[in-house]
Amino acid sequence: MSSATGQIRWRPTIAPDPVSAPKFKGRSLARQPWGLARPNPPHRRSHAHAILRCNRHHPPAFCRIPTGNCRIPTHNHLINRHPPPDDRRPALTKDHSTLFDHPEGYGAITRAFHWLMAALFAWQFLSAILHAVDRDLPVARFFWSWHSSVGFLLLVTVVLRGLWALANLGNRPVYAVSLLGTAARLGHLILYLLMLAIPTLAVVRAYGSGRGLSVFGIEVFAGSGERIPALMAPANAAHGLLGWTLLVLVAGHIVMALAHAYLWREDTLTRMVRGRPAPVGRIG
Repeated sequence: MSSATGQIRWRPTIAPDPVSAPKFKGRSLARQPWGLARPNPPHRRSHAHAILRCNRHHPPAFCRIPTGNCRIPTHNHLINRHPPPDDRRPALTKDHSTLFDHPEGYGAITRAFHWLMAALFAWQFLSAILHAVDRDLPVARFFWSWHSSVGFLLLVTVVLRGLWALANLGNRPVYAVSLLGTAARLGHLILYLLMLAIPTLAVVRAYGSGRGLSVFGIEVFAGSGERIPALMAPANAAHGLLGWTLLVLVAGHIVMALAHAYLWREDTLTRMVRGRPAPVGRIG
């Protein structure tokens, strides 16, 4: 590399050379190495020419000529807000495999827990709404007959997901350092507490009623035939109220996820759908 008349030129070579982004202040992505430049094409263009013509093997900060072949819409785009294209992202290490959470997104196990719980909660809320509207409807009786079994399955799933989240706590995407990020952290904590408390109260009430509990035909514990009012009272007072409160919070959670994705153009929803942020210029 040589400098002449204030311009930086790259000496063409046959073998590919490492290319690193310039160290612009405040641009953390520009400080990372961005792989190898492509060897000279048949018409023997230099590396500098190939890089500046945006042939998809340059760091974002090198984009000076917006062309039709460039994945970056303009050289003024914010490289801190968008990840590099798929073919230029650093490969995931063993600790950042697709099964485990990593700073760019959530692993397959976390996403499976999330969407399984979403389906189970949809069943529970639908059964509760139908039961509240008209419990004598055949469809309401059908959904309500599985309410306790699905609730117990939800309790097990929440516990397993919580343990998995603790195991991946140091590798997960971090919350934004802002008022909105603090609100998201607090909201998720309240959701977890309610998801644990509501089915736990129902299990305690089933034990206190003396009827026992069967989940999908499998007996969890046998009925004693003796009622214990002290164990039934908390669930009778709070189970339904906390359930409707959880429904409101889940609706707010969905609204905020859609707002992050389509209003503020952030990758929050994409991390839970695909596990990694979307390529530059594409959301969702």
